[in-house]
Amino acid sequence: MPLPYKPGSSGPEIVAWQNWFQQEHHAYGPSVDGYYGNDEVTAVNDLRHRLNLPPGDFDAVVASRVGYLAPTTPLAQPPKNRHLAVVYRGTGGIIGQDYVSRVCQGVSDLVEEQNPNWPATMGGVPVGTAGSISDPSMNAGAATGFASGKAMIDAAIAANPRRKVIIGGYSAGALPAAHLRQWMHDKYPDNYLCSFSLGDPTRPPGGCYYPFGGGIDPGGQGIGSWHYGDITDARHCWLTNHTAPPQMGPDMYARVPMGTTGEIMQDAYDMATNFSFIDIIPATQAIVKAIPDVAKAAGITVPAVLQAVAGGIGGMAGFSIPLLISGLFGLIGFGNPDTLTGTAAAAAAARIGLTFLAAGTGPHIRYEFDEVWPGQTYLGLAIQHVRFYASSVVPA
Repeated sequence: MPLPYKPGSSGPEIVAWQNWFQQEHHAYGPSVDGYYGNDEVTAVNDLRHRLNLPPGDFDAVVASRVGYLAPTTPLAQPPKNRHLAVVYRGTGGIIGQDYVSRVCQGVSDLVEEQNPNWPATMGGVPVGTAGSISDPSMNAGAATGFASGKAMIDAAIAANPRRKVIIGGYSAGALPAAHLRQWMHDKYPDNYLCSFSLGDPTRPPGGCYYPFGGGIDPGGQGIGSWHYGDITDARHCWLTNHTAPPQMGPDMYARVPMGTTGEIMQDAYDMATNFSFIDIIPATQAIVKAIPDVAKAAGITVPAVLQAVAGGIGGMAGFSIPLLISGLFGLIGFGNPDTLTGTAAAAAAARIGLTFLAAGTGPHIRYEFDEVWPGQTYLGLAIQHVRFYASSVVPA
């Protein structure tokens, strides 16, 4: 691969370059995953700054200044036979940079990443990178992604009946991934190898990682009204960020309370996913805005401080979000969120959503930073999970 190396570059030569970067500039070198993504952009720009060069790619000028010599002989390519990984990126995600792609890149010696036709919308003004103003709602997009994933697996198994399949999904992409898992369990149970999901709206109560090996149930359930998965089957790994800084709260999409509070949030989520959002922030705003309306429809009294949430950003203008959260706390008290009812449940739902918004949806987009346990990030655990199962069976 000739210089320059730039976003999107991948393969064995990038692995060699990343290893060199780690050795020579360990303090800020990117991790070794065979892909030039966001981490590499940051590291290269840091290096260029130290060389008094403007931001840019890792080009021949940089290589000559730091003494980097690209490999002159062909490097080993991934083995021909690998397990099939069918993965769905999150809302607005970019193939090759999304968490699901990064998991596959971490085990590229064992799995072949394939991305079905999936618009990655979340129910529209195009403010992300996934598509355009005409993108379908999340529900319609998930149906498209599910059909595409089925066709992809049908073709792979028709060509090789012994082919093993891995399924992954992040955020909105976890919905078609869950439908695909359910379908595989029915049609190709012997070909299903393992699966993983991050920030999963379909997570059932109790869904976690290592169900019998020390996994921690983060509590609650996914915000979607449909949940899927056998929580006793260790082949699926639910990764739910509940270790983000306390002021951020948990990942709202994968963890909402049980009971009335959770039901209100699920109804609000269902309303939002009938529209086409390709960025997580406006999608979250739509969910929070819908909460008072859902509560009123259920016959719950909605005080002024809670009604302000229904006005969206304009309705909240008279309140700062911290003051609004504080006012809602007065309606909630110290009750268990799983057992609250009436106005207290609606206020708890709104407070969860506002806290999540105030954090910029942080817990949902920090899976490569926040740690499941010291030294192991959620993203790292997803890679470890897939590698464990992918290495347990010789690719057909």
